[in-house]
Amino acid sequence: MFPVGIDVSKETLDLCMLYDGMKGRVKTRNIRNDSSAVAHPLRWLRLQHCGPEDVHVVMEATGVYHERLATALHDAGFYVSLANPHRSREFARGMGMMTKTDKVDAYMLACYALLKKPHRWEPPAADIRHLSALLRRRDVILADAVREENRLEKYQSTRSYSG
Repeated sequence: MFPVGIDVSKETLDLCMLYDGMKGRVKTRNIRNDSSAVAHPLRWLRLQHCGPEDVHVVMEATGVYHERLATALHDAGFYVSLANPHRSREFARGMGMMTKTDKVDAYMLACYALLKKPHRWEPPAADIRHLSALLRRRDVILADAVREENRLEKYQSTRSYSG
């Protein structure tokens, strides 16, 4: 299996595939993280002559930006692992990788896949994913409401003081 690291950010996906271990050939790709972002890594992997059974994809579980890609790759039959960001950062430090760029992080995640062989990730059921998204949205709305209440309170406090 070829290890593939994917650094996921709001704007881009950085992919790195190790062909011959850590010191061998490396293929990289930078892709915009937009509505078509799921199709591009699948196409790129096919161009590398890799099917789902040929690669082990590792990405960090940060925020929500990885969820759509991880689920799509899993559903396409790929072996997908999600790395804890703290553990992968410690792994990078242990490997002497002090530089922190998206490209370096993708390489580090591919190395993590090669050396640590993290377990396969199973996405939650669609209903659970939908409920989680609704709960995240609810939390944002509640936080916004509290902020607005605080602003109103401050406004009323300064308005009554000034006369």
